[in-house]
Amino acid sequence: MKFAQPNVQPSFGQLKSTPQVNLSALSSPVLSLLSLLASIVLWGQVAVAQSEIRHGVLPLTRLSDWESQTDITLSTGTLAELEVDPNFEGDFRLIYDTATQILEGYQVVERAGYFPENAGIPRDQQLARAQAVYRFYLLPNSNGLILYRSPSEDTARYMIRKPGVGFLLPQP
Repeated sequence: MKFAQPNVQPSFGQLKSTPQVNLSALSSPVLSLLSLLASIVLWGQVAVAQSEIRHGVLPLTRLSDWESQTDITLSTGTLAELEVDPNFEGDFRLIYDTATQILEGYQVVERAGYFPENAGIPRDQQLARAQAVYRFYLLPNSNGLILYRSPSEDTARYMIRKPGVGFLLPQP
């Protein structure tokens, strides 16, 4: 079935115009995204302060063991010490903000697992006092930053480790 096309020619006063794009209507985030994409295309990469590799919950004993491996652990300390740590390269503000919220979504329990006292608390939201929530970052200098916090301590802690050793760090 063919549809008839109207044969209408615009007169001089009815010329069709092309749509106008109002660039001032584009929001700042859109322009930022376009700028980021342009830099990727032009230079092939973008400098990133740090990138999160993985996160989860670990026993505090595991983290303590890693801290004591002085041949591959470059530095350790509390969150307040990270800002001046010579091995840290990255966005301290992002790490600080993450540390302040890292325990959100967890409920502290005496022992994590499927126990009667934990009825109604989903397993993935339970956090025992002997555990810590961690975030693992790859820093611009290729070192690994492990940021962690436990309900048994009033601050977050960190360790910076050499690349290519332990905790599945990428090879340099």
